[in-house]
Amino acid sequence: LSSSIVAQASTQAIVNSTTAALSVSVAAQSSTATALSSSVVAQVSTQAVVNSTATALSVSVAAQSSIAAALSTSVAAQTSMQAQLLTVGDTVCNRPVCSSGTRPENGT
Repeated sequence: LSSSIVAQASTQAIVNSTTAALSVSVAAQSSTATALSSSVVAQVSTQAVVNSTATALSVSVAAQSSIAAALSTSVAAQTSMQAQLLTVGDTVCNRPVCSSGTRPENGT
């Protein structure tokens, strides 16, 4: 009977130790779950910022393309007007034009 009591006491000590370890493990798991939940919230928030930034960049690229097209049209129009003005100037001022299409300097 005495041996049985000692064995039960030893078993009870093991049970108590295991219970304490499980309690610590549950606390650690709860802490980890809280940290993971916070991480998920942060990731969702970060994803929203990424999505918003991507949308803004897409709009910006479209605007840049539109501006580039307008500038290209403007440059072409300016080049055409410059050629027309030179032709008008040659005619009005009676400037000679070489056979190559260039204008001699100082009328020579």
